[in-house]
Amino acid sequence: MERERTELAGRCVANAADAHAIARQALPEPGVGVLHIDCGGRLLGISVETVADGVALPVQRALRDAVRWESSALLIAHRRPADDPEPSAEEVGATHALAKGARELGVRVLDRLDFTPMGFRSFRALGLL
Repeated sequence: MERERTELAGRCVANAADAHAIARQALPEPGVGVLHIDCGGRLLGISVETVADGVALPVQRALRDAVRWESSALLIAHRRPADDPEPSAEEVGATHALAKGARELGVRVLDRLDFTPMGFRSFRALGLL
């Protein structure tokens, strides 16, 4: 199921704590969303997708929304139900595909944050982005 969330538009996304707070409020568990951010660091909206058998990064939807919302930057947020925030090879590949598509549009992917009840992992800090 894919959808968009815009009721949180205008919130500041200055750091991982801001993204975490928005993701906890906006994303289902499990769920993945792409936060669309303007040039001033404000949230424009979120591309959200969940599927019955797992969670898939909405690459094409996120890129369409980036054009529609005139995003300057994207931040991927993944709420994981398990205690292990370690990304799979498929998740890393999908993240790279989104980053490549975003670059072609002139949009920067700031990070991918995978959240669990125990904390989060940053793809940028892990050298995966």
